[in-house]
Amino acid sequence: MSVRIFVAMLVCAFLAAVPTVKALATEDAEVEPRIVEDLGLTLVGAVDTAAEVAELEIAATWQRFAEMGDIDNAVEGRGYELHIALEGDPGVRCCLCGVEVTEVGELPLGAFVKVLPPVSYAVFTHRVADGYAAVYERINAWLASSAYEEAATYDFQLYDARFTSMDDPESLQEIYVPVKVAEAAE
Repeated sequence: MSVRIFVAMLVCAFLAAVPTVKALATEDAEVEPRIVEDLGLTLVGAVDTAAEVAELEIAATWQRFAEMGDIDNAVEGRGYELHIALEGDPGVRCCLCGVEVTEVGELPLGAFVKVLPPVSYAVFTHRVADGYAAVYERINAWLASSAYEEAATYDFQLYDARFTSMDDPESLQEIYVPVKVAEAAE
């Protein structure tokens, strides 16, 4: 499947489901995360910023990304939604919707590049139709009781072949949270 078709599928899923996504406490796809070492990622996409996560226009950001057309050197079959919490007063929330690239090539106007450093990630598999409140409660509870702590103030969602639509009960995504061994656990 081409990157363009994959992104179009993501955009359609977001536009169709955004008003109906429910944040219900339901059983998630996986109880414990797996820990993976990452070699780093380079993402290219469209960006939105807001004071709060709820104010981000994520569906519109995916739409803007889709309108950019093909991205040089994109990794096929994967979409990324990167959420960054910038510290400060007031805080700023950034969201990049896009793809991973193997190398930054020529970029369309309005495209942003974000290079994520090599870190360890706790990877949570999530049933998308369950909404996000329950999975982030699970992530926070796991962090509080595990030997890990957050290593950075961002996370990203990976959309691959297991993602079919926002309201399909079988549709899955992975949420990657950068972690390090907690100082108390060392």
